Amino acid sequence: MELIILGKNTKSKGAELEKFCRRFFIKLGFRNSTLNFIASGGNEYDVTAEKIVTKEDGTEETIPIIAECKAYNKPCEMTHWLKFLGKFHTVYSKNKLAEGYFVALSDVNGNVWGAATPFIETNHNIHIIAKDALIEYIQKEYNLCSVENIRGIGELYSNKVVDTVDLILFDNQIYWLLRFNSKDFTIVKSDNAPITSNELKSIFPRLPKKSFYNFVDLISEKEKFLRITEIKSFILYCALNNCGNSESEIKDIIEGRKFPFTYNEVVSILKDTEFVSDTLPIKLIPPQKKLEFFRYFMLYPVYPSIIKSPEYQNLINECLLNEILSIQGNLQLDSQKRNDALFILRVSPSAICNVIFEDSFLVNASRNSRLFNHKYHSKIQEQRESKFFKLLIEGFGSDIHHQELWKFANELGVSNYSIHSGLIVNKGLPNEIKIEHSPLVYFAPVENIPSHPIIPFVRFDES
Repeated sequence: MELIILGKNTKSKGAELEKFCRRFFIKLGFRNSTLNFIASGGNEYDVTAEKIVTKEDGTEETIPIIAECKAYNKPCEMTHWLKFLGKFHTVYSKNKLAEGYFVALSDVNGNVWGAATPFIETNHNIHIIAKDALIEYIQKEYNLCSVENIRGIGELYSNKVVDTVDLILFDNQIYWLLRFNSKDFTIVKSDNAPITSNELKSIFPRLPKKSFYNFVDLISEKEKFLRITEIKSFILYCALNNCGNSESEIKDIIEGRKFPFTYNEVVSILKDTEFVSDTLPIKLIPPQKKLEFFRYFMLYPVYPSIIKSPEYQNLINECLLNEILSIQGNLQLDSQKRNDALFILRVSPSAICNVIFEDSFLVNASRNSRLFNHKYHSKIQEQRESKFFKLLIEGFGSDIHHQELWKFANELGVSNYSIHSGLIVNKGLPNEIKIEHSPLVYFAPVENIPSHPIIPFVRFDES
């Protein structure tokens, strides 16, 4: 990771580094910090400050602090280091407790490190803050998140892969610089908020084109991505509901439900939507592998009414279940449990989401079962079945709280449900704690509300 200081020239870049160094001194509790102080002997110090220490007798002593800041694009050389030492010794000759900081943006070269290392080891009041150490100080000062998190933000907003992450210091503020390739870049503020194209012009009026070529507005990218996602969801809805047969039909649906996109956008994105026809009418192309279809379909928001579509229901069959059980370590279920699993999958999209990718427990338990004596195999099978249905139940429980899904699940045969949860501590001991919570939830229409909406009501017993 690099620290980039923006400025018109080396002098202005140095001024930025000096301002940060002063800010850093203030953070350390140093007092009376100044910039570009000229001493009586003619020496100019980039940053000065004073450290106040309390002696054993209760009196205070003032220790002078100086810093030399170098914002060069290449490592500092011996002449820079020796010049700093000369300035420091002028202060040191007057106060043996004086401290000096040599701050180098692009590090120091090998000669400097070779000469400075033994000197610093015996003179603890001399410090070199160079490149990585400087970046570390900046990350702490501005309370920056980790590089991994900032990469995640860039990829979340843009759906692009972040290539490199660096820091920009400008106007005493810090920014993240994310590059997606040699040309595309974006900038994120220290509070992790991406800047927009308008902010780029106001914050950085003179970005060098040689280094900053094509700005990616993450906010616009995210809005564009969400818009495309919503349109693809609509296209899949039309394909599964057989309601995208003509321009007029599609326009009527868009206008009737006040969708924030146009018919022309739907047509333009149609060819980039998998498993559907490239042109009108919008038809589902029967997938050879149903698992691949659902992995794609579940990338987009699911319209609740889709679960009662015949096309959708026909896709959730024995073939799909076989594909799911295969990736879950060739899990075997008897006919009744297969029927139970298929029923849950047909009424719960989230249950499908939970099992269309490998589950590490199910797969590893299958691989490792041969390590155990044959008499344990049935127990391992029970545990695998239990985990598989736990995934289905978790998905079902998530979906069943969705108000529209109550209605459609009820139409598909769900008249009531109960998801058991509990806690047992010190089982079988005198101080056993047992807490159970397992209400039975029914569905019923409300007679005194127009259209008689289906709502759940809870009973805690069977009476």
